[in-house]
Amino acid sequence: MRCPRLALLLLACSALLIVASPSLAPAQIIAPGSELENVLVYIPVNGEITPRLCERVEADIAACLERGVRHIAFEIDSIGGDLAAALQLAREIGRGRYASYAVIDNDGAALDAAALLAVACETLVLGVKTRIGGFDLTRPRSVPPEELAVQLGLFGDANPAYPSAILRAWVTPGTPVTALRYANARGRRTEYVLPQELPSRRGPNVVEEVEIPWVEIAELDDQEALKFGLVSEIHASRSRFITSHAPVRNLNPLDLDEALGRRVEGGGAALDVFRDNPFPRWLKFLLILLGTVGLVVEMKLPGTFFGGAVFTVAFSLFFLEGFANQMVGWTEIVLFPLAFVLIALELFLIPGFGVAGVLGLVLLFTSLTLGLMPQEAPLSWGSVTTELSNVILALAGSGVVVVAILRLLPGGKAERGGGLISTTRLDGDGRVPEAARAMGDDGGELVGRRGTVERDLRPAGKVIFDGESLPRDVVARGAFVPRGSRVEVHEVEGNRVVVDTIEETP
Repeated sequence: MRCPRLALLLLACSALLIVASPSLAPAQIIAPGSELENVLVYIPVNGEITPRLCERVEADIAACLERGVRHIAFEIDSIGGDLAAALQLAREIGRGRYASYAVIDNDGAALDAAALLAVACETLVLGVKTRIGGFDLTRPRSVPPEELAVQLGLFGDANPAYPSAILRAWVTPGTPVTALRYANARGRRTEYVLPQELPSRRGPNVVEEVEIPWVEIAELDDQEALKFGLVSEIHASRSRFITSHAPVRNLNPLDLDEALGRRVEGGGAALDVFRDNPFPRWLKFLLILLGTVGLVVEMKLPGTFFGGAVFTVAFSLFFLEGFANQMVGWTEIVLFPLAFVLIALELFLIPGFGVAGVLGLVLLFTSLTLGLMPQEAPLSWGSVTTELSNVILALAGSGVVVVAILRLLPGGKAERGGGLISTTRLDGDGRVPEAARAMGDDGGELVGRRGTVERDLRPAGKVIFDGESLPRDVVARGAFVPRGSRVEVHEVEGNRVVVDTIEETP
């Protein structure tokens, strides 16, 4: 029977998750209030800028403000993404409800949409070999360049440290910027202006006028950003920034999870490895695909345990990594085995309209979809449909892999349906399968034999064949055959005896 085997696989998968969790120490919650007024909270903004990422960052900001945080540093490392989502988040950051810092660590970047977020902050902090700017104007944009130029100009006007003309020139291809150097009693200063502003800005105190080609300012490295006044100094590390930047010198730096009491300590070395090395999205997609393929292989080749091992390892890694990085909670962990329990009940115990099976599929898709979304991220129709599409694509991909396996295995094309199990029709060709020999039957006698259902076939159950006193395990081709029905052996498929219902006339 396959139901117990499936149950064992699910128990093994769940056990790995449960074993990892008892050693989890309670998170050290920091009480909201004045304590967090003196901390600097770091919020990561890494990878592609997507609507879901921006929603998550906005939720993190709101959670910090609710707990009294007054200083937030955004750790940015991104080459861009969705401009419309970034523009909305940038405007939220630019509202000035807290002291904001954009921190780009060594070898990092804030390009395209990420550059919007960086200059929305009051202070820009660059590490060594960093880049900023670099708007990709060659592809269709969700926000017109004119609107971007206006918004960048507003950020520059609101912050004297940022050269507004250079920010606006980022999204105005081919437009040079002129550097006007003034001399007065207080020394020299430099002002950057666009061509249309130049006539009104020239004056008697201008001692030098230098035109800077657009290609030299479209994307700035750390040294160029320092030269044009976008930053006051380059910080080689986070600790250097904390100790040298006066506004944050007396603040206690905390990661986001620590500040919000979400840091999960303990859990053993396994969970620590997952926290330090979070899986990329493509790997999570691959784990879902491999786990599904493993389950199908195990169901088609019972007794080999290879497919079951793949299923258990793949989904255990998926949920353990998510659990370690606050992507998966107990809701997803409980829903996953419950989904398979309902599906198994539908297949083996409950005849009817398929309510249990449909509910099981719904819970399965829900578990995997939520497992791809951060727990703290607000649910939105866009984010849910995006992750649900990824789950459906992974499961569909597993179907393609299974079909390929069926076709490529030896005998896969020759056998009917290309199944993983050799299917032998006993219709008088003289071949007798091993299952028939094990039961002591001649193949020709087994096919076509009739009997009475002793235990409901759902679709597996027991039948007493005519002339025998002991029931045999069989599988019906229909969804459900009630006790007392008459059946006939249709074929032997691997180690299964497949029967059809018949109606006998007196």
